[in-house]
Amino acid sequence: MCDCLVNDTIFFIKKELSTLYEKYEVESFVSLLLEHFAGIDTAHRLMADGMAIDAAQAESIADAVRRLKAYEPIQYILGTVHFYGLTLQVDRRALIPRRETEELVETIIGMCRGASDVLDVGCGSGCIAVSLAKNLSNANVTAIDVSGEAIELAKTNAETNGVNINFYRTNILEEWTDSKTYDLIVSNPPYVTHKEKSDMKPNVLDYEPHGAIFVDDDDPLLYYQVVSEFARTHLDVGGSLFFEINRAYGNDVARILVEMGFGEVEIMKDMAGNDRFVKCRRQNDINSK
Repeated sequence: MCDCLVNDTIFFIKKELSTLYEKYEVESFVSLLLEHFAGIDTAHRLMADGMAIDAAQAESIADAVRRLKAYEPIQYILGTVHFYGLTLQVDRRALIPRRETEELVETIIGMCRGASDVLDVGCGSGCIAVSLAKNLSNANVTAIDVSGEAIELAKTNAETNGVNINFYRTNILEEWTDSKTYDLIVSNPPYVTHKEKSDMKPNVLDYEPHGAIFVDDDDPLLYYQVVSEFARTHLDVGGSLFFEINRAYGNDVARILVEMGFGEVEIMKDMAGNDRFVKCRRQNDINSK
């Protein structure tokens, strides 16, 4: 591609992608690619008759379109995602933050403004930990993940958003030692079973880290069991535990928490009406159960 009119570039994007994506997705790609690579936002695009972009910008957009045709996620192509008012770097080292997780953060901030010691288990890109550190003014935030690469990405996001977080590489399924206690623990662990792969799109299956997505079909509640056991001894009395969950297992996660003696167990829905979060509080006598 050479110097191109903006309208011709829009036509090119739509022509190349319209058979692969829904119309609303293509429209979103048009806006995102023009703003990211050419600095043309939606308002200016609507007045773009006769406006041109240079050859380098046109080639960058063409390359992005080629990657989109291979179903690479737009977030990885752009290298950033907006999450709860923050700009986060994203790449294949960690799962792309979802809108549902943004809802979880919003719920936690609304209910736990006074939290002082926070633990994010399985931090990935750091979207939860960074958002909580940014919005809970008194919180000392710790974040752990099994992936050293994800930890490095999360550290970058903490630095660029001006928050201090204690990061540790930890495999919670093996040795998990921690002398601290917390008044807020949150976890968005892998919760998609392998049998659900057939329902997933190639932009997820071919690009995002499977270790952050999938859990064994034979033990889909493994991470919830382990984190809940940890919380029995490391969550302060009156402290809160929040999970993001597979919508098919809300009752099962709630049952684990009830059986362990947690109180105020509640399954909450996401904006689509699906069971997506479970919260509870630690009771005084939980360790006697």
